[in-house]
Amino acid sequence: MASEGKRQVLSLQRRVDVLRRLDNGVSCRAIAKDIGVGKTQICRIRSEREAVMQEWETGGRSDLKYLKKRKTVYDELNLLVWEWFVAARSKELPVSGKLIQVCRHLHFPVR
Repeated sequence: MASEGKRQVLSLQRRVDVLRRLDNGVSCRAIAKDIGVGKTQICRIRSEREAVMQEWETGGRSDLKYLKKRKTVYDELNLLVWEWFVAARSKELPVSGKLIQVCRHLHFPVR
């Protein structure tokens, strides 16, 4: 049975394959048995169809395992610091953790 082994995390490619099999009329239970995962995992992939397909269509790496994108209190700040970091690295500036902290306090004060 699928619940006897270690938990499996499906790659983006395998999740898209699951969605295609669901589109062809194969049941969640049959897919789960073929792949060796739980039926609940297949049903969750079906319910997250839009997010999976959007990631696939935007060129997400198909070999990566699914990583949950968590919301944080400072999502906007994290995005701004990330954009600054990418711009600094594109100019070949040396960037360290301490420099990121100082720049964050100077340019993006916490409200």
